[in-house]
Amino acid sequence: MILRLRMNMDAMTWDELDAMDAASMGESVSTRTIRSIVAKAMLDEDGERMDFDEAYQSLGELTYPQILEAVQQLDTSLTEDATSAVPPAKSGGSLPPSGTADTERPGGSASYKRRKSGVSRRGKS
Repeated sequence: MILRLRMNMDAMTWDELDAMDAASMGESVSTRTIRSIVAKAMLDEDGERMDFDEAYQSLGELTYPQILEAVQQLDTSLTEDATSAVPPAKSGGSLPPSGTADTERPGGSASYKRRKSGVSRRGKS
């Protein structure tokens, strides 16, 4: 089986990035997680993204040496994509202006505003 992989950084979730980071640092990552990440990166013969379920199932046929090759390809693809990634345009939410931070706690408690004056509640700075 010939694998062609190209990581789509726009489709990577935070959990997947954490898993790849952990794996690169020698930490344990489940094979299911790695399999899902590889399946998202698989391309068909025409260079188009494969259907996730089809890709995931086809990975079950790989031998151990092929799995290692797939992970190496994925790592290479991630490195290439990360160096050429462009931050996404502002979408939906935004950070509050500098000097303020409105947050809502779980359970619906009120928000707070950070002081701009530099004076702490425990005394002057």
